[in-house]
Amino acid sequence: MIYHALVSGFLSVGIEVVNLGIIPIATLSYLIKGKGADGGIMISASHNPYMDNGIKVLNNKGQKISEELENQMVSLIDYLPEVQKEIIRLRIFQDLSFKEIAELKDISINTALGRMRYALANMKKYIIE
Repeated sequence: MIYHALVSGFLSVGIEVVNLGIIPIATLSYLIKGKGADGGIMISASHNPYMDNGIKVLNNKGQKISEELENQMVSLIDYLPEVQKEIIRLRIFQDLSFKEIAELKDISINTALGRMRYALANMKKYIIE
């Protein structure tokens, strides 16, 4: 579900997405550098404890972004209007589908999708500024 939330969010704000399938992180790093990509995201699942699973964000040099930058990206959520914060929390952190969010909040699926699109666009705006 996180995959679909990330892809739909990126596409909604004009970011190209390429699904490379199941590959090692070193391959993603190599491809970012070799293809001149702006960065990459890997959704990982590990045979280790669940704390080792997550999202790894790589910069345009194929290196993991700093913990400071990662924390800044997460803190961008605080700048969003409450309805957009709520969509981010429900979709990404609680892994609810847009249909489930719509039913929970008594809104249409299109409204839920729109709020996500605007939330991601606002976060992108804060990053660029």
